[in-house]
Amino acid sequence: MQTVTLKLKLLSPNKGKLEKMARMLETYRKACAWFLKQAETLNTTSRAKLNRETYHKACELFDLNRATLQCAMLKALSAYRSYLSRTKNGKKSSLPKFDSIQYISCRQAHGSSSFLSPPVGAR
Repeated sequence: MQTVTLKLKLLSPNKGKLEKMARMLETYRKACAWFLKQAETLNTTSRAKLNRETYHKACELFDLNRATLQCAMLKALSAYRSYLSRTKNGKKSSLPKFDSIQYISCRQAHGSSSFLSPPVGAR
């Protein structure tokens, strides 16, 4: 299989796109916090159970595309599992808080990852 490398110049986003990105990151942060609370309420670390019990409500609550919403759920579950693991091992731990988001990593259908950095001042 042949590998091809492309070098592309990326344009800086305009003010409207920066604001849209900041709003999306804030919505993503809220979705992560909401999924974490739902996992704790349902007392589950199962992706299938959390998805089955919360996904449709999350679609109504958060204006995110479905892939990003799934990423938020998986990020929250990962944080909750880590918290439970640390607690089980007797380590000092508290429930994670999603006060700010440093970046988002979402898998796309074709297998690559995309990263969004928050705009300056969005934290």
